[in-house]
Amino acid sequence: MLSGKPWFWETKYCWIEHPLQHVGSDVYWYYMIELGYYWSLILSMSIDTRRKDFVQMVMHHILTIALMLVSYSTNWIRCGSLIICIHDAVDWLLEGAKLANYCKHKKLSNGLFVVFAVMWLLTRILILPFRLLRSGIFESITFIGVYPVYYVFLTLIGMLQALNVFWFYLILRMVFFYIVKGTVEKDARSETEPDSGSEDESVDSLQVNGGIPEDSGAPLLGLPDSNHCP
Repeated sequence: MLSGKPWFWETKYCWIEHPLQHVGSDVYWYYMIELGYYWSLILSMSIDTRRKDFVQMVMHHILTIALMLVSYSTNWIRCGSLIICIHDAVDWLLEGAKLANYCKHKKLSNGLFVVFAVMWLLTRILILPFRLLRSGIFESITFIGVYPVYYVFLTLIGMLQALNVFWFYLILRMVFFYIVKGTVEKDARSETEPDSGSEDESVDSLQVNGGIPEDSGAPLLGLPDSNHCP
């Protein structure tokens, strides 16, 4: 959908002709669906397993909703849609890796996890700050100048990026423990995990074969659950 938009390839078009930028129905519904999705995540957290990063998860969802509302109300939708796309780019890989893990397809699960980790690095650690955030800081001033929402929007993006770095740290730690010890470290976000059927094994006691726990009920390398992946 966004690949046909000029601002997908050249971020300067996020700001050219602002605020008189037309919002197509495709981008409008993309925003509305994503907004509803993140509201549903906040509601579902009340009945989900509470982990050590519960506060970070709540912060992430609130920041995301705030960014969408601010960008929509000020017609920074082009930049906002790119930020949403950046975060959506890796979610399906984590979903696929967990699904393959549950189905005991270890090689497929391992391969998807490697791609997931690389994509997280490329999209959330490199592209987001060095392309989109940079565009918001410098290019936006060139075309539309500085006004109050400029500081609000960039502050929200900066806080969101801090959470991305925090979760990337968890990814690297899980990978490190596998390479060094050959086992998956206990999920750093939770003291306990729900039982998986009749089995009662914690993540730290599981041996791995290629980097993914064989137990279908174990969290994938201690990463955020698929329905909470930011």
